[in-house]
Amino acid sequence: MQLSMAASATAEPQQRVCGGTPFSCLDGPDLFRVEEKRYRWKASFDSAPSTNRSGRRRHKQQRLQQDFSDVIDLHRLSNNTTTNAQRIVARKKDSQSELRDEARVWNVDGCDGLTIITHALSDDEQLHWARECLASYSNAAHTNLSALNGPQPNHWAEAASSGEWMAFHQLHWASLGYHYNWTQRTYAESQYSTFPPALAALSTRFSSALSLELTPSAALVNYYSLQSSMLAHVDNAELSMLPPIVSLSLGQSAIFLLGAETKTVKPTAVWLRSGDVLVMGGPSRRCYHGVPRVLKERQWSGREDDDTEMSCVRRYLDTHRINVNIRQVEDAQHTFASSHARGDARVGDEVASGDRSSHG
Repeated sequence: MQLSMAASATAEPQQRVCGGTPFSCLDGPDLFRVEEKRYRWKASFDSAPSTNRSGRRRHKQQRLQQDFSDVIDLHRLSNNTTTNAQRIVARKKDSQSELRDEARVWNVDGCDGLTIITHALSDDEQLHWARECLASYSNAAHTNLSALNGPQPNHWAEAASSGEWMAFHQLHWASLGYHYNWTQRTYAESQYSTFPPALAALSTRFSSALSLELTPSAALVNYYSLQSSMLAHVDNAELSMLPPIVSLSLGQSAIFLLGAETKTVKPTAVWLRSGDVLVMGGPSRRCYHGVPRVLKERQWSGREDDDTEMSCVRRYLDTHRINVNIRQVEDAQHTFASSHARGDARVGDEVASGDRSSHG
């Protein structure tokens, strides 16, 4: 059952691509790119520079005011324009689901297959999974650092113990389960590490609540700074496009764009906040999407009863967003063996090196 919820209206960042392909053969204007530029982090510089102690002149960077009124807000319904409010559809929770009482399930008219569960994770759960991403998943065998430079030391332990964050802040992504080859944009059967059972159980909790079948076998953990973004792309490297993608948001907030199968269609902008879970199934699996902006909306640090590591987790979340997107690579009809037999380009060669992201 679905209930319409109409509410009353009221300098260049880093780039990343998170799986799939960012390319499109356009037959018209790139409206997705227009919206990316609209929301991207912008700054200006003082026309009258100041002078520092060494006598050098410097321009002070200032963040420009931007208009986010056209971003659909599922947390604060009164913030939506009349047009956006009419697109918001509240979905009744299945009484048999394992969703927490505070969770709310939403669809957006015109975004077929996209479901967002707000307040899906409690504050304690958010901190738990953030800790897992920082202390455990950051040491995965396949990260942007190991792909470039081989096996890495425990950068998180170093940061938590010494307060030296420079090395850890170079971490942009970690791959779990089947390793994603950023160069070939494929998965290879031979490149696999054990998928975390607890993360698999968490993702199936949400897919099952929506009556969607998911057998998790791969995940990408993305570590965003406040100046990071993700370019438009389609997650089409999986051998089967039928299972959904389950995406967790932790830390600071983001603007998420969902378009269509071509970038000539204007995408829909939606706020994603910490504790939200986004599920892409059905037609949305084949749509371009991206994250043009991460914004600081929440203060995490300041609690005196935390242990040293949790204090570091909170400090990291003060200025970062963590996204964990979980997917299923194979299904009964689409396996590595059958794909090899068909010559499917999405199946990678057994190459253990040379992976690199398109993070700028």
